Amino acid sequence: MARFGLLYLGGGVIDGTRLLTPEWIEASWARQVEVKTPIYQTMIPGLDGYGYLWWRRTVGGVPWYCALGYGGQFVLVAPSLQMVVAGGSSLDARNPGMVPQFAGIFGIVDRLLQPAAR
Repeated sequence: MARFGLLYLGGGVIDGTRLLTPEWIEASWARQVEVKTPIYQTMIPGLDGYGYLWWRRTVGGVPWYCALGYGGQFVLVAPSLQMVVAGGSSLDARNPGMVPQFAGIFGIVDRLLQPAAR
């Protein structure tokens, strides 16, 4: 999952090999859908829409692009910080499990990792 994030962070290039075009990365991260569903607004702090399989969020002025899996898997990319965060959580994926799972993940990223990266 981290390598997938690094592929996007690298503009479609990983280990010197281009796998995706920069235009695809940009389109993937561009807001394609405005998200007004309350559960997603609660689950993803700073939510700013959805691209092509990437949730968009902004925290403290930093844009983050988030691939979020149903079982708590996540790949978070902050290009301005040159940061990729990837992992999984141990809670199950049944509601209301998703909200506490991602509250914990985003809490760690927002309160600890982002400030440390600046």
